Amino acid sequence: MSNTARRIALLLFLIVALLAVAPAALAVVDAVAQSDVPAIPAPAPAETEITPSWTYRFLIPTLLVIAVLAVVLTVVQYFVGVVGKRYRVVR
Repeated sequence: MSNTARRIALLLFLIVALLAVAPAALAVVDAVAQSDVPAIPAPAPAETEITPSWTYRFLIPTLLVIAVLAVVLTVVQYFVGVVGKRYRVVR
């Protein structure tokens, strides 16, 4: 097949595909344009107060406190163990 024949076949295929899809697309656009209102409006759900789970209330703050204590104790241990032995008072 030559390039022209391939282009014509591709063009015909695209036209047929477009004609096959067009009615469904137009139906969706028409339904949205009409903005159908439901026969019985559903009431809005009542707002309930969301309580955080126990992991959020207790576990996360506990882990944060433990992490801060670990960092502070590591810094103190470093200065006492390493820096403290490095410098001595000469008598």
